[in-house]
Amino acid sequence: MTKNEVIELVKSGRLRGFLPPEMAQYEVNVEQMDSYTGIVLVNPEQKSAAYPVFNLDRAMERLQFINSEEEVAELLAGSMNRFIQAAPQGNIDIEGLREKLSSYEAAKPYIFMDAVSHNYSNDRAVVYEKNGMKFVPKLMVSNGTQERSVSAIPKEWLLRQGISEERLIQDAISNTANVTSVSINSMSDIFSNMNADFEISAMPETMLVVTNANKTGGASLILDDNVRQRVSELYGGNDFFVIPSSIHEVITLPVGNTILSPASTFSPFQPDSETLQSIMEMVSEVNETLEDEEILGYSVSIYDADKHELEKGTEYCINKQIDKVRNLRINELKEMGEIQPDIKPDNDNPKL
Repeated sequence: MTKNEVIELVKSGRLRGFLPPEMAQYEVNVEQMDSYTGIVLVNPEQKSAAYPVFNLDRAMERLQFINSEEEVAELLAGSMNRFIQAAPQGNIDIEGLREKLSSYEAAKPYIFMDAVSHNYSNDRAVVYEKNGMKFVPKLMVSNGTQERSVSAIPKEWLLRQGISEERLIQDAISNTANVTSVSINSMSDIFSNMNADFEISAMPETMLVVTNANKTGGASLILDDNVRQRVSELYGGNDFFVIPSSIHEVITLPVGNTILSPASTFSPFQPDSETLQSIMEMVSEVNETLEDEEILGYSVSIYDADKHELEKGTEYCINKQIDKVRNLRINELKEMGEIQPDIKPDNDNPKL
């Protein structure tokens, strides 16, 4: 059956006979969610609320090959029932969702950046890439302590609103901390809270976990420079490594300390390829334990607190080595200038 035929089946009420009694009493509506078509079961006694939205477009991947209306109704009702049973028991304010999507200014306070898998691909959504990591601007529909409901911002809606992808990305990044809240804790505290009797004598206090209150898609907070500055302040204003733990969080470690062995001993160091390689090997090992959709990336970034930039680890190390050589050359030229006054160093462009 075609999508329009299935929508007509839903709107006509014929689907109701295939739903369980507790669901059959609800009004069954079809709602256009901009990025997809959804089926919503609305409680007649609570018109302003509804169960989580069932994605009809996804269901059509299977239903389009079935010609029997009865078979389609049976399969669709079964899928909806399983979806409702598995979904968090919370209501979505449908009228509020319509209001948020009425204009960009109405939606803006609820737009945030969500971390997605490094393999994420969606032609209809805006995807922002940074140092091998991917992020998607989304609309927060509802955000409770135990659950949340979000929707990716579709390119078509942006076009109708006359908003560029660049503006959406910047608004989403700057608004993420307001929408999702920031959580920065030491790794040792997190493990201690999980099990008060569990001691990690070698777990460094300097290893921090950056995520959001729901611990869902929270790695995106590292895009916010205000958040990065907060982390830097905890490190005494120093630069720090950004390790992609998963789409839900990143781990940070200050430049100047690194894990040298499984015993987690620490030693001062200069950022170099050997250090990056050891950390990336650790990232690869962790990623092997994750589902593919939860892998944020494999590359390590370093935040330069003075430049306020999140750089690729390799580029950061190269630039620091160049700066080191430049400073040494300037000092050499100054020493030579004391012996031969005609030789003057060019501080901006020393001859290497």
